[in-house]
Amino acid sequence: TTGGRVEKVIANFPDEAEYLVVLKAAIIATEYQASAEEDPELYLPIIQNLKQDYMQGLQILGVQMAQPKQAGR
Repeated sequence: TTGGRVEKVIANFPDEAEYLVVLKAAIIATEYQASAEEDPELYLPIIQNLKQDYMQGLQILGVQMAQPKQAGR
C-alpha cells in the first residue's frame, strides 16, 4: 500500500542487522538476474562482493552460518 506506516514485524530483530536483509535480497535478485543473462559471468564480481559484505556483516554480529554438508560424508 502507499502512504502507510512501516512497523517492525519481528519485535526482537536487531536494528543493526536490518541492512543484512537488504543485502541477502540483493544477492538473491542478482543471482536470479544472472540466471536469465546470456553472459552470467558479468554478474559474478557483483555477487561475490555482495556475499562478502553479507558474510562480514554476519561475523560482526557474531552469527555463525552452518556449512553445507558435502556429499559422501
